[in-house]
Parts: sequence; structure tokens; C-alpha cells
Amino acid sequence: MVSSSSYVYAAWVYQDLQEFHSLAQLAIFGCHNLKSIPDLGELCFLTRLAIQNCSNITRLPEGSLKCLKSVEIGGYCEELDVFPSLNFIQHSHMTLEDLELKGNLMYLPTTITCLIKLEELDIWDCSKLKERCAMGRGAEWLKIAHIPKIIIR
Repeated sequence: MVSSSSYVYAAWVYQDLQEFHSLAQLAIFGCHNLKSIPDLGELCFLTRLAIQNCSNITRLPEGSLKCLKSVEIGGYCEELDVFPSLNFIQHSHMTLEDLELKGNLMYLPTTITCLIKLEELDIWDCSKLKERCAMGRGAEWLKIAHIPKIIIR
């Protein structure tokens, strides 16, 4: 886990992150000086990725993470509130089971319809998205109707 109190350490870790091929979990919390996360494609065994409360992130990671089971993202720069894409999870369509989104989102990523193994979707503090995901009638409902457990708080 990397947090804001370890910013110097975090800069070193991000630079050499590709060397941790066996890394299974990566959590980045409260790194307000962080603007982007490098390509994570070499992290072949990454099953859990959490990126939260990094208020200046303007770019989400790239790479094809094929083993992800859990993703938690939110609390970043408003430029990302629409989720232009979640390219790093598109190759996890056969493994991703839990997706947690936090923040002032307006739309869900279009790739969410391809996540056929997704068992749980948690949406936190997204008042605009709450109405759009209303069961059976919201504009985003068809994107998530296939998910067995949907929690919107």
C-alpha cells in the first residue's frame, strides 16, 4: 500500500513497478501529488487494484490486466469523473468479480457491459449516477442489469 505519507517512496515504487511481476495487490491511497500511474501491463498476477483519494490523477493506468478480481477507484481529479475508459480492466472480463466506484461520476464506463463475471458493483457518493442506475428505468440500467449484486450508496 502506498499513501501520501510516503510520497518519496511512492515515486520510487512507481518508477520500478514493472519489476514486481508477482505482485498480487496494489493499493494507492491519498497520494495527492500523483498525476498518473504508469502502465501496469507487466503485473501479470495482480488480482486487486485500489486507487482512491488521489485528487490530482488525470490518467488511469494502461495495460491489460488479465487476472484482476477486484478494482476500487475514486476520489481523483474531476476530469476523470466521466470515465473516458477503463482500458486496464477490459481484458479482465473473465476474471473481474467486484468493482467499486467512488466519487461524483455521471456515467458508467461502456466496458462494464463486457464484464461477464462481475458479481458485485458498489457505487459510493455518486448522486448523479444513483438516478441514472435506477433499476429498470435509469439511463445506465441496461449497462448493469446483468450484475447480480448492485449497491448504490
